[in-house]
Amino acid sequence: MDKQLERMLNHQISVEQYEHTDGRGTKKYSDPTVVPCYITGNVRMIRDMQGDEVVSSLSIFLSGTDAQQVGLDDTGAAHRLRITLPDGRQPPILNLHPYYSYRGHLDYVEVSL
Repeated sequence: MDKQLERMLNHQISVEQYEHTDGRGTKKYSDPTVVPCYITGNVRMIRDMQGDEVVSSLSIFLSGTDAQQVGLDDTGAAHRLRITLPDGRQPPILNLHPYYSYRGHLDYVEVSL
């Protein structure tokens, strides 16, 4: 990731992996992993992972290495993750958009909420 982009990662989110559902129907998640990121609020129309048009009100940018560490680089597993924002909200993940460097390495990931 570019050094200038790294300096912009001035927020932190918590990411938890889904583990199982208990006998009462409560979802259980792993211990949270804190990840540096950049959060921006821009309302726009996007397509979610099922192909439906939805409104996204937040975008989170993570470095490629951090995204891989917590599983936010795989659209197939994104529904099994829970993100907690700095203000305590836990919005659903609508879409992931990975950006690759010219060498083919994962540079950063945009998460639409």
